[in-house]
Amino acid sequence: MFNCYLDDSDNDVGPNMGIAGYVAPVLKWRSFEAEARTFLARNFVSRLHAKDFHRGHHDFKGWSGARKAAFVHELYEVASRHVTSGVSCIVNKSDYAKIRDKDPGLENLSPLGVAFASCVMNLCYKDHLASMQPSEIPLSFIVELGNKNNGNLIKYFKWLKDNWSKNAPPLGTISFVAKEDSVAIQLADFLSFHVRRESDRWAKTGYKDFASRGHTMQIIEASPLLHRHNRIYDNGKPFEILTEFQLFDNLNAFFVPDRGFN
Repeated sequence: MFNCYLDDSDNDVGPNMGIAGYVAPVLKWRSFEAEARTFLARNFVSRLHAKDFHRGHHDFKGWSGARKAAFVHELYEVASRHVTSGVSCIVNKSDYAKIRDKDPGLENLSPLGVAFASCVMNLCYKDHLASMQPSEIPLSFIVELGNKNNGNLIKYFKWLKDNWSKNAPPLGTISFVAKEDSVAIQLADFLSFHVRRESDRWAKTGYKDFASRGHTMQIIEASPLLHRHNRIYDNGKPFEILTEFQLFDNLNAFFVPDRGFN
C-alpha cells in the first residue's frame, strides 16, 4: 500500500491556491514519522508549520537564514531516506473561474478539487507509480482536516474509483488527519506553502520565464527526492478534460464526470 499525504495552501487574497505532498509505502511512512520526530525534537520544534518557519514565528523565532537553510537540508535528508516522491498542483483561481464558467462539467469541482485531480492523475499516469504493476500499488490519500471543500474531494474520489481504469494503479481510500497528529502532513504543508508562494511570484510576471527561486525551494529541488510540479493557468492552450482513461502527458488535463457529481 502506498499513501500520499496532501495539504492545501491558499493566501486568500493571492492569485493561486493548490495542494501538494508526498507519497511513500505505508511502512516507510512509519519509519519517517519516527526519525522526523526525533529530528524535530532535537531542533526544539514541536510542529513543522511552513508559515511559522517562513515568518520566524513560534518555534522558529530568532532563527537566522543559515540556521533555516541547515534545518531544511537536514529535513530533506531525513525525508529522502523514506519518502518516494513529491507532487504539487497550483491553480490560478481567476483563470480557473473563467474555464469553469465555460464548461458545465466543472461546476462542482473547486480549485482544490482540480488540484487534487491533477495530483492523482500525475501519480498514477505520469510518475513512477504508472510504470509498476497495478496489483502492486494500491494508492490511498490522506489529506489535512479542515478545508471546507474536503467533502468535494470525497465525492470526486468516489467517482474516480467507480470509473477507474484497470490499466492504472488501483486506488485505495481517502481519509483526513489533523496537522498536529502527523509529521507526514506537516511535510506536505511545508511543500504546498512554498510551491504556492513561488507560484504567486511567478503569476506577478504574467507567467513569463521565471528562473529565480526562494532559498527554501532551491534546497527542496536540490534534494534527492523527485518532485513533479503542475500549474493550471491560462497559458493560451486549450484546457483539456479527458473523457476516457488513457496515458497522457498534457499539462492541463484531468478527468471529470460528464454530468457533475451526484
